[in-house]
Amino acid sequence: MFPEKDVSDEEVKKRCALLYGKDKIGQIPFLKQKWTSLSEVCKELKQTLDTGERLRL
Repeated sequence: MFPEKDVSDEEVKKRCALLYGKDKIGQIPFLKQKWTSLSEVCKELKQTLDTGERLRL
């Protein structure tokens, strides 16, 4: 994890394009805050794992 101030907008744009496509690039401030918050990352990881478990059942 890095503090929000240490993450460049260019890095967020690059990762956003890889994960969501180019349509969410306008949400850079929101994504930057979300991806630098440990609690948000844990929450998203848990949701992803829960979804995977439901798909296997």
